[in-house]
Amino acid sequence: MARCVALVLAVCVSSALVPASAQQSDLSVNVELAPPGATAALPSLADRPLVLPHPIGSASFTVATRNAGASGAVTVLADTSPVPLPVTVLVCQADSGTGACLSPPTATLSLTLGTGQTPRINVFVDALAPIPLDPEHHRVHVRFADAAGVVLGTAIVAIHNTSYSRQIAIHKGGTYSGSWNNDHFQTGEPGAGGNVVYIDTTEPVTLENCFLRSTRGHLRTVPGANLTVRNCNAYGSRPAEPGATPGFFLFGPDIGSLTMENNYLEGMAWGAALWSGTLGRRWTPSGPIVIRYNRIRNLDKQPGDGLGGRVTAGNPNAGQGGFVSVMELDLLHGAEIAWNEVIAEPSVSATNDVVNLWSAASTAATPISVHDNYFRGQYAPTPEAGNGVNLPDCQPWQPMCYGTYVAQVIVLDGHHDGETAQTATSFVRIHDNQLVNTWGGITLTAGHDNQAFGNRVVSTGRLRNGQWVAPGWGGGTTVADYYGMGPAVFYNNSAHDNVVGFVLQRVSQADPLVYVPPPIRSDYLFTHSGCAGADAALCFNNQSLPDPVTFATEDNEAVLWRQKLAAQRVRVGPASPVDCLFDWAQQRYADLLRPADAVTRVWSTYRYRHYPQTGSYVGVDTRDDHVYYLGPTTAGQLVDLGAVSDWLRTAGCR
Repeated sequence: MARCVALVLAVCVSSALVPASAQQSDLSVNVELAPPGATAALPSLADRPLVLPHPIGSASFTVATRNAGASGAVTVLADTSPVPLPVTVLVCQADSGTGACLSPPTATLSLTLGTGQTPRINVFVDALAPIPLDPEHHRVHVRFADAAGVVLGTAIVAIHNTSYSRQIAIHKGGTYSGSWNNDHFQTGEPGAGGNVVYIDTTEPVTLENCFLRSTRGHLRTVPGANLTVRNCNAYGSRPAEPGATPGFFLFGPDIGSLTMENNYLEGMAWGAALWSGTLGRRWTPSGPIVIRYNRIRNLDKQPGDGLGGRVTAGNPNAGQGGFVSVMELDLLHGAEIAWNEVIAEPSVSATNDVVNLWSAASTAATPISVHDNYFRGQYAPTPEAGNGVNLPDCQPWQPMCYGTYVAQVIVLDGHHDGETAQTATSFVRIHDNQLVNTWGGITLTAGHDNQAFGNRVVSTGRLRNGQWVAPGWGGGTTVADYYGMGPAVFYNNSAHDNVVGFVLQRVSQADPLVYVPPPIRSDYLFTHSGCAGADAALCFNNQSLPDPVTFATEDNEAVLWRQKLAAQRVRVGPASPVDCLFDWAQQRYADLLRPADAVTRVWSTYRYRHYPQTGSYVGVDTRDDHVYYLGPTTAGQLVDLGAVSDWLRTAGCR
């Protein structure tokens, strides 16, 4: 058994370690960790942020430690997780006398500490782009973990080199970057209202490398808007008014076209709501819908209590929220929802359906593709309970009759009456997705010519504390004409080659107030004409995971996800084009750029990577946006390789 090491930490900015060009601070914070076997202390926050140079540059701080427990191995990790920021954070052990690093800084540091030892840790933060002041989200975490991975203590320092600006309205096409919030929505530019950015033009608009924070909406578009949102961080904050709910990341009624990629979203109720501007009237976008490579965390539709908390009492299905909602659109130019990582944690998140395609019609030539997404977690507002059932809602066509919280992860949806083959959700390809520890599954309950194949749905039905989640009614993969559309509208829907292990606590379909004792395996539900009759041959080769489905089974899905990302060279969340270029160069010129795990650093006006095995440097100078190389092939001379824009095109980087 690994022995725990307890530490006492003191964090401060030391002027002796800060480069002369960096801004300095007398920042200090003390962290006392619990002794072995005791409950660890809460992370300690610095009383003020570390100010980084603008727009790029370096600063550092020092963590002074004292081992108050037994001897043992300790790993020091410093990063900004879970929020991805354009920074590089490295650590080293400092000389107790001079403060200099005893070895080159690295992403992690391994130490063996004896009782009473007091090593000092230098933490170097390189800002690669502007980062607004946002102490809730923009922070460096310095974690100390024992050999078993148990975190012994954490010091947290907020970082920034700029501030948020007031919200804006965009009246002309072009590319826009910046940091905006809606703190001034009462005096905002006309048209912006409570939204952070209002797109008031149908000319192509690109938002990239931006930060957005809002208690209401983030992005709102006029009908016909053509929008690209790329490499942006967006945070939803709970409104101060009691009963008010967080808003949309993007509300795009009658959208023209959309590309939404490599963004980080946290805390709002909605990701993208792409609806017909008038209920009951259909809309045809003028271009494709592409939503990919995004990282989503803890979407939450619950209203606030006015004190910073969330209200969970009442009907758990009240309110609206989800990642992607498409309603009454004819997607004749196709749509792709792919390679998104959507994480929900219990008691801080709640949505309705995560991806809902409601009367979203397409064609065989331009199908809607929902593929290679990773969904982990989906819970009722109170995860262990459904908060009661409304018996009058128990109509024959309403699944709410069979459970108190009703939400699916990927659902093909529609009207329960008045739907036609032309308006019904159609030609959707749902494949190679992973669903882990979710209340719902993949559900084909509307439309025609839809397929679900190659997906993995794995859920223990329990929280990590062993509690069962809110009782459910569905299955891991469902094909069913629940709305009674009939064979003229609901047909040619298939589910094949899926792998499912779906465990849940269930209520009786005869009486929604009676619980069926857990556990229940509900891997596949093919009912209400689903996979029946002429469509029976369309549902084949579906596999069930062997019992038991455990937390280890769920955790293995994360391993498979990371392996898939690495194999396909896909990066989810904000991705710097310069980092993409450096990554490409490391593969293209592997003989010159070794080792391939070099990290991006900052020196003066350069963002660069150093390759000690070959003595090479590759960098981009922010003054002229040119790529530079220095190494053995240039006799130690700095050589201008040309405009970074040309290299980005060559490398296939955006």
